[in-house]
Amino acid sequence: MALNQNVPYSPGQIQQSVWDEANNALQVSVVSGGGSSDATAANQLTQISVAEDTLTAIENLEANLLSQSTLQVPVSLDYASTNITTGAYVEIVASCGELVREIEVYNGSSSAMYLAFGAAASEVDQIVVVPGGNGRIPVRIPAATRVSLKAINADAIAGLGFINFYV
Repeated sequence: MALNQNVPYSPGQIQQSVWDEANNALQVSVVSGGGSSDATAANQLTQISVAEDTLTAIENLEANLLSQSTLQVPVSLDYASTNITTGAYVEIVASCGELVREIEVYNGSSSAMYLAFGAAASEVDQIVVVPGGNGRIPVRIPAATRVSLKAINADAIAGLGFINFYV
């Protein structure tokens, strides 16, 4: 990140500051003239410290934003047209495009369900999805994993469901 400031200042103050990414250092040009007192020198050091703290905060924010999950394509279900039964798993996603780190689930039916991962006939129950939903849940679903649902207590034949996958 390059931080360039070319602003006219009084003698003894910072004229230009440049963040040198290669050396991870702040280069500062100070306006000459008029002499420099101890107070001015202390002020310059404070300004450098504040600039470094600001840069660190910006870098931390950038890293934090990059580490946050990004919504992949959400899945919506209409249980009237796609019944979720107690007898078999119903495929929701054939193959996740990439590693999923979080999911957000809303279940608008009155039936509890298993959210399962794995190939057909090899599903592994991972999460119980309660009526009303579970909110956002940290998970680890590898890329190319099949995701399915199966009702627990009664078939879900009415209502809506939504699952957001975050990568």
